[in-house]
Amino acid sequence: MNFGTGSPGPLAPASRPILDEVAGILRDFPELRLHVIGHADPHEGRGEADRRARARARARAQLVKDELARRGADPSRLDVVSDGSSHPVDGRDTLEARASNRRVEFRVIDGVPPPKPAERTTAAPRVSAAHLAQVGVGPG
Repeated sequence: MNFGTGSPGPLAPASRPILDEVAGILRDFPELRLHVIGHADPHEGRGEADRRARARARARAQLVKDELARRGADPSRLDVVSDGSSHPVDGRDTLEARASNRRVEFRVIDGVPPPKPAERTTAAPRVSAAHLAQVGVGPG
């Protein structure tokens, strides 16, 4: 889910299906816990502005957590995290790249069956709601 510059919200209408899907997954899998990770674009977080960028990123993640709770997800299973501008997905200096870096991601932190041996990794993956559904962490 992406956001406008300098603002944690409101969420774009395109985010609604993602939120509905993640909330459904959380309802269907009561053992699942997620980090809700907020990000800022690098232009929001240079120098002294980094503190403000981290605050914006946290506000974005909190907004998503609140929206998931409104959809029936248990908020105690959602941990808000701010990565500020430290993990851009697009390093180009364009408006499109900046927009893609102002985002919220989900990371599974607990409650998922162990992957098959060929799928094991050493780090917890950062995944979108769509990816959670693709890998089978969702309804039938």
